[in-house]
Amino acid sequence: MLGDGGARVWGLSTHGQAQAKIDGGDVALPRGRRCVGLGLGAFHSLALLDDGRILQWGTPPLGTRSDDPVPVELGQAGRAVSVAAGWWHSAAAGVNGELWTWGSDGAVGCTVGEGGGGGRLGRGLAWIGGTDVRSPTRVHLPGGWRALSVACGPASTAVLVEEGEGE
Repeated sequence: MLGDGGARVWGLSTHGQAQAKIDGGDVALPRGRRCVGLGLGAFHSLALLDDGRILQWGTPPLGTRSDDPVPVELGQAGRAVSVAAGWWHSAAAGVNGELWTWGSDGAVGCTVGEGGGGGRLGRGLAWIGGTDVRSPTRVHLPGGWRALSVACGPASTAVLVEEGEGE
């Protein structure tokens, strides 16, 4: 992220995750918006804007490659405070404490020992009912917890929560 609110990405971009710019290039942000967070996955990237909207580019989880940022819709609330990208999945913490995940619940072409097997979307393990999802889907958090921040590893997701009143 740059001091003026812009963002620059670079590196190997076989899936468009660096906007096809090995030497670096500015991320195309909507006019008047600032980048306040980034999620950098193996095959896709995310930008969190100052108004809480999310942009995604590269080859997103279960989606179509785009070298240009496209919006990600987060249901009715529509705004996020944190984003993260894993190998083939993404996560966001919503402004109202919701947890959203999307992508592949099991690494494509991997076995359990290689990071496959699932569970990273927070919907159970792939072999016992976990599913892949193309767009952000809300994950139920126990006991009225509120998601404050998210992080993704290649085959995992973590959420920092604030305890709330039980549901």
